[in-house]
Amino acid sequence: NKALADILTADNGLLTRLEDALQPLEGQQSALLLVTDLEALHPFMRIGAIESQLQGKFHVPTIFLYPGVRTGKT
Repeated sequence: NKALADILTADNGLLTRLEDALQPLEGQQSALLLVTDLEALHPFMRIGAIESQLQGKFHVPTIFLYPGVRTGKT
């Protein structure tokens, strides 16, 4: 688990990876970015924290796929 946590958080690993995926798609009319396997993030981080840091950088539709059922609880 520590190895996964280090990869995700060291040098903003996940944030940088998402920025690198979004940048070449900018300006492409039919582009779509799908982000999957987010269950691996827990308990290391919440994707909402990454999304907020990427605010203003989403120039194409981006879908974050969360597994499970939303219960309305925080």
